[in-house]
Amino acid sequence: MVIHQTLIIEEFEPDVFRQLIEYIHTGCVTLQPRTLLGVMNAADYYGLDELRRACAGFVQCCINVDTVCALLASAERYIQYKCTKSLVQKVLEFVDEHGNEVLNLGSFTLLPQHVVRLILARDELQADEFTKFQAALMWGKKYCDNNPNTTLKEVIGNFLEYIQFHKIPANVLMREVHPLGLVPYHIIMNALAYQMKFAKYRSEEELNIEWEKLVIEDDE
Repeated sequence: MVIHQTLIIEEFEPDVFRQLIEYIHTGCVTLQPRTLLGVMNAADYYGLDELRRACAGFVQCCINVDTVCALLASAERYIQYKCTKSLVQKVLEFVDEHGNEVLNLGSFTLLPQHVVRLILARDELQADEFTKFQAALMWGKKYCDNNPNTTLKEVIGNFLEYIQFHKIPANVLMREVHPLGLVPYHIIMNALAYQMKFAKYRSEEELNIEWEKLVIEDDE
């Protein structure tokens, strides 16, 4: 009598394990950014060194603007595996160098909140502060769509400490940021005060005009 035993594999996603089985049976497999991290960690976990090295080599050519968010999202599941750390570091370095472009991606809204915070907090991130604010706003709107009991202001509040509002031009602060009512009044005031004291690219007269607009709006 043949006894069949079901073996449940919980460590890796079904698509990842299918690729692993394909490699074991055929000696080759088509690597994809979506499952790359899973396959690389599975290869390491099961001692398939040649496959692991192939995955590590593929990393260099598959990290681009179209794949960074998918790679970071997949890292969430495999964060406990050692191969994840090295890949995530390479992806974050790419994000740093292409900050404005990555932050404007629609797929950026699919990242977990802690990953978004990690990116926005990086000193190496080459992105202007208004783009960082817009990315946080875009992510927050998506989050609120999926969590209707959460307010956008509450969500945005999780990211404000990572945005240097004093580096956003005063006219942009007043036209694009302040009217949304998401950034506390004192943060806007402090940003304008900083620019009035230190910024050299705007005249004091221009900054005074923006300041007066803010004070008038507050009085109303």
